Amino acid sequence: MRYPLIDILEPRRLLASIGGVVWDDLNKSNTIDEGENRFTDTRVYLDQNNNARLDPAEASVLTDSQGRYAFTGLSSGAYNVRFIWPGGVGQVSPDRSGRLEHQFDIGLNFTTDITASQMRAFQTAAARWEAIIVGDLPDVNTDIGVVDDIVLDVALIDIDGGAGTLAQAEPTRFRSGTLLPSRGIVEVDLGDVAQLEAENRLVDTITHEIAHTLGFGTLWQQKGLLAGVGGSTPRFYGANAKAAYQQLFNAVVTGVPVEANGGAGTALVHWRETSMGVEMMTPYSQDPGVIQPISLVTVQQFADLGYSVNVNAADPWNPLTEEAEVWTPADAGVAAFTRRVVVNSTNAQTDVDIGLAANRAPVVTSFSIEPSPVVQGQTVRLRARAADPDGDGIYGMTFYRESNGTPGLQSGSDTYVSTKFTPKRGIYAAEASTSSLSGNVTYYAVAVDQMDFAGKRAVNVTVYPPTTPPTRPNPLLMSAPSSSARLLQWKDRSDNEIGFRIELNTRSDFNDVGSVRAFNVPTNSASVLISDLAADTYYARIRSYNLSGSSAYTVAIQA
Repeated sequence: MRYPLIDILEPRRLLASIGGVVWDDLNKSNTIDEGENRFTDTRVYLDQNNNARLDPAEASVLTDSQGRYAFTGLSSGAYNVRFIWPGGVGQVSPDRSGRLEHQFDIGLNFTTDITASQMRAFQTAAARWEAIIVGDLPDVNTDIGVVDDIVLDVALIDIDGGAGTLAQAEPTRFRSGTLLPSRGIVEVDLGDVAQLEAENRLVDTITHEIAHTLGFGTLWQQKGLLAGVGGSTPRFYGANAKAAYQQLFNAVVTGVPVEANGGAGTALVHWRETSMGVEMMTPYSQDPGVIQPISLVTVQQFADLGYSVNVNAADPWNPLTEEAEVWTPADAGVAAFTRRVVVNSTNAQTDVDIGLAANRAPVVTSFSIEPSPVVQGQTVRLRARAADPDGDGIYGMTFYRESNGTPGLQSGSDTYVSTKFTPKRGIYAAEASTSSLSGNVTYYAVAVDQMDFAGKRAVNVTVYPPTTPPTRPNPLLMSAPSSSARLLQWKDRSDNEIGFRIELNTRSDFNDVGSVRAFNVPTNSASVLISDLAADTYYARIRSYNLSGSSAYTVAIQA
């Protein structure tokens, strides 16, 4: 009897590759055009730990005479492709998201054919959420290897033809304990995608769907944040979103209104359309040209789910007046192209091209801190403006506080305060607490342009220790050396004032219409002569003040 021969082989693994070209993108078009040169001997590397620098154990190669590079023999997974910058140039394509101290990364795995403009729409939408969710999540092992923080399988598929369901999305894998997703899927209907692009609604549609993969609506019941299921008035009970809703609508509510109508995929996973109107996360798409803001309520909803969020990245929106500001990719600091490459077995991605162009850093033209002086415990407001010598847009302004004891800004160890994207009247403004500060404190404002170049400016403030308001001076005496002069005298009964506020008026109620003099005099003063007065009857009062506040005014006296 003959038996078949069985050849026992060792485990075998099919490997993938990543490659592309480094070129001089003279016209900043994100495409390699005729006449644009290639960069030779430029080092490209796979940033395994995503720290934006080449470490000894990380794979790297030099571009050849045609500007080409390639990494072969790669296992399935996600890779960060970076390069060592030649002097005087900035990166045009692919862009790096998360550069403004954002540590949350959304990887996109394109599983169907897609055009360059559609790819940029997905990248732009992902970058919008990376500007809002800013805290790193623990790495997890998934079916495609280690993921940080979430990887989405995205595709264009036939859902129901045109004018029906535009897109659909859901998380597919979850972290143990927190339930925060590590994988998800976003699908856009092939029958609608061309119309969405033509009407400039594709980015908003994808932005809406990515929110669901991150847990918006899809995790509410699992996290115990949804009540009223089955009734006509379900509500989201997260404390942060509830407080934001009350702030925006100037109303006291038990929870944020949730949509009760519609079938699966509509009811209980969106804000209520009749309450939130044009907000990004209501169930129905808006007409072309209508701004769909991501409100503070939606941002704080993610905080309730367990994410670290940047509340300053919420879109300016007043639901009572329906005023909203337009968000653009530039507001998030992203020119959205390929940032992170996900490869599977036998997959060769050969178009991860790197475009560079000459660039100069932006300039922070002004930077100030209010109020002045500052008392420990006060909230200070940081205000900055910036301009770019190349005429590029300013993507964002990041504020830091000196805290590591080394002069100058070290963004990895000095304290991150906030990042602002959409300036009002050209001013980037953020707030910071001084509750644990004292003495001289330095803040930094860092402006970033379209190609990741940064310019910074520092400002110093003195944070004074907290104190109590001073005691009121008393008694106040007033005499008239002449018809045109008044002499005020008082007893200083406090040892912590920094000055006195005096008001002299022809009216006993000190109405502004009759105001004659209102001025401050230095600490430890006991008298002041006021001259050049018209002949009249005058009333006077005085109070002491310091950085914490003022005493009451003395009883008005007449002379």
